[in-house]
Amino acid sequence: LVLSSSKVVDRIRSKAVLIDRLSGVVLMLLALRVVVTV
Repeated sequence: LVLSSSKVVDRIRSKAVLIDRLSGVVLMLLALRVVVTV
């Protein structure tokens, strides 16, 4: 159980990193749009 849970945690961490990168890019694009529109 411990090994399987550790593998799941690693997968979740990897997905979290990708989500953080994507969210960061989206926030940057939104900020640029706001600056351009204003």
